[in-house]
Amino acid sequence: MTKQEDLLTRSKARVKELGEVFTPAALVTEMLDKLPADCWLPDKTFLEPSCGTGNFLVQILQRKLNNNHQPLQALSTIYGVDIMKDNVVESRKRMLQIAIDGGLDCEGPDLRKAVKILKRNIRQGNALEQPLEEIFRKDNA
Repeated sequence: MTKQEDLLTRSKARVKELGEVFTPAALVTEMLDKLPADCWLPDKTFLEPSCGTGNFLVQILQRKLNNNHQPLQALSTIYGVDIMKDNVVESRKRMLQIAIDGGLDCEGPDLRKAVKILKRNIRQGNALEQPLEEIFRKDNA
């Protein structure tokens, strides 16, 4: 079975209609490797304006966790937008799994907090046409 991060498209129709093509994991790694070390400080935030299924988001989260960031703090500094609801849902699921694998306590309140952060930070919208303030407005969660 093909892993999610290895898929480049969901369907030919979506490629034609939306231009939806996902960045391969190897290319994401190569691009993130070029960022300076201070990008991985705890207070640095990331925004992926067309996040797809989260290939950039999950690698950013993994790198933050690898730099000893706490899962909730790392999640709170990563934002993503995608026009397709199924991509947003998939991104959130993948990021939650990375956070759990990275030490998020899923027995207590931290799991609920993580889900709340992901709903707030990973949104459905069109970053090319909508202002980010509108996409991330509290009542859009």
